Amino acid sequence: MRRERSWPAWAFALSALITLTTISVPAYAAPPSGGAGAATTASVSRLLEEMGALMDEVTILREQLATARLVAADATRELEELRQFIQDHEQLGNDFAQYRLVKAAAEEEAKIRVAEARRQQREAARQERLARYRAARADRDRANAESDRLDRYRRAGFGSIGMDVFTGRMAYAYQTVERDP
Repeated sequence: MRRERSWPAWAFALSALITLTTISVPAYAAPPSGGAGAATTASVSRLLEEMGALMDEVTILREQLATARLVAADATRELEELRQFIQDHEQLGNDFAQYRLVKAAAEEEAKIRVAEARRQQREAARQERLARYRAARADRDRANAESDRLDRYRRAGFGSIGMDVFTGRMAYAYQTVERDP
């Protein structure tokens, strides 16, 4: 997994690499004579290759550091568990059976809390599904009632012209609907 490199780190690495190689290895420096073109190009390409290798090594070292931190976190957790065990042992004495009972009770209590939280989540999801079902059923019942009402007028020979007004060949009818303001 390769991480994105930031520009300041890249610039720092390049400048440090150029400085160190120029000081420690004179072969990388431009020759004192006037033919500096090919030698400079070769030096720069070697420096860039070395810089790439160093950046790859930095990436590997970062991954190793992350792994070491995980191992250290596990060791710290184990150390805390051992400290708790010692503290419990000092409080309870040599009665390991009592220690086991206390520990088992604490674990059972934690399991009960987790199970209760899951049950509450399932109940909330069930209530939500039930509310959606009831709303859909109410919408469907309203649509069916409206369809039945229109069908009654149609069988009586009236056709709807909108806004609860119905016309027939020789008469008209309208239905008043009491609505809450």
